[in-house]
Amino acid sequence: MILISVGNTNTRIARTKDGHHFQCRNWPTAWPAARVLSDLPATWTQALKQENVYIGGVVPHAISAWNTALSGTSLPSWDPEHFHALVPHAYTPPESLGFDRRCCLLAALDGHTYPDSIVIDAGTAITMDLLQNGRFLGGRILPGLRMQIHCLARETALLPRLEDVFPPPRDMLGNSTGLAIQTGVYHSALAAIRSAVADYRLIAENAVILLTGGDTQVLAPAVPDAIQDENLLLRGFYLLVTLQGHSSR
Repeated sequence: MILISVGNTNTRIARTKDGHHFQCRNWPTAWPAARVLSDLPATWTQALKQENVYIGGVVPHAISAWNTALSGTSLPSWDPEHFHALVPHAYTPPESLGFDRRCCLLAALDGHTYPDSIVIDAGTAITMDLLQNGRFLGGRILPGLRMQIHCLARETALLPRLEDVFPPPRDMLGNSTGLAIQTGVYHSALAAIRSAVADYRLIAENAVILLTGGDTQVLAPAVPDAIQDENLLLRGFYLLVTLQGHSSR
């Protein structure tokens, strides 16, 4: 099986046989599907012709482009009632719960068997969701590190646009404009995460923390008790396909 997960920043193509072990390759989502396909090794190109392929994600126009480039691929259908049976919740409206959050919640319940967990996906946006006794109670969403940095540059006249987020600053204070931005963004994200963890554990005292997403390595040192799982979304994607009995090509 091949899973194509289209994120706001990166698109991940993964091959798996069991939903636990993955071979992965990543490209910028801004790249046209045809460019990505031309960049794939021959073994992957052949696999795309022979294996079941599924596409999911959070960028509709990119998903549409992939479906056009790979005729016969399938977007996993989402039956809200069936998903509710797998992950009870009161999200309103249920169809607005994002693809990536659905996948991570499914994986948290199945792969890690943690009925009480705080699922943190540190990507383009940072999502922090709470599961208690296997029920999704809700969560928080805030801009990711790069989004905050780019927003400061876009919405101000003099603040510089930084190309990337550097490793976590050791100091609490930045002594240049660039370092002040990086320090401010980094520590604001940490404060939001620590606040969410503290608040959520008032509800689910022994909830474990699952940390995934592109900025996992940046934020992990500040969340030392988190379990890191770089493939959490992919595990959930696999489950989203298989548990809902989605037909393949």
